[in-house]
Amino acid sequence: MLKIEPIIVETTGNTRPNKEARFALSGKGKLSLLAISTYRENEMPPPLPGQTIFNSVAGDSNPQEFIPYLIKCYKKERFPFTDLITHYAPDQVNRAIQDSKNGKAIKPVTDF
Repeated sequence: MLKIEPIIVETTGNTRPNKEARFALSGKGKLSLLAISTYRENEMPPPLPGQTIFNSVAGDSNPQEFIPYLIKCYKKERFPFTDLITHYAPDQVNRAIQDSKNGKAIKPVTDF
């Protein structure tokens, strides 16, 4: 039987979603931190036994392989990246920044 390890990718760099992701793993799995964070190391709980937490700034993949793979997954409806995007009007840029900081928006995009 294939054993699949849970993986969470945290993209906000904020303390609250990071803590929630650590507890959501229930002690097993991997947490990939993609964003540069503003929290101090002493603000975060240590990993639970069985957890692996790692930073992946700029990615650890080969773009020539990974981007076509993501497109393939998207076409098969296995990676709905459009659900990660929240659009904002130019006059809402401060709201976009705040939503990003508090974890409400995963990927805020200001449309010009």
